[in-house]
Amino acid sequence: MTFTSIGTAKPVAEPEVKVNYTATEVADMVFMVTWAEPDGSTVTHVEDFNNAVVYTNITLPDHTFLNYKGTFTEVK
Repeated sequence: MTFTSIGTAKPVAEPEVKVNYTATEVADMVFMVTWAEPDGSTVTHVEDFNNAVVYTNITLPDHTFLNYKGTFTEVK
């Protein structure tokens, strides 16, 4: 997966990052997606396509733990 940060998104250190990810369906149309970034950060998303909500947990290389919740629009 390649993703691009927009605006002043932090803590992303690079504007574009390519990572390998694992996606597991944990309920109907709800996916847990995990990956490690080149800087050593780890990311876990729970992506709920039923309600267009994503929960994100990020552990930074210094062990700071971040939690976010947001909405998304599916692009078809």
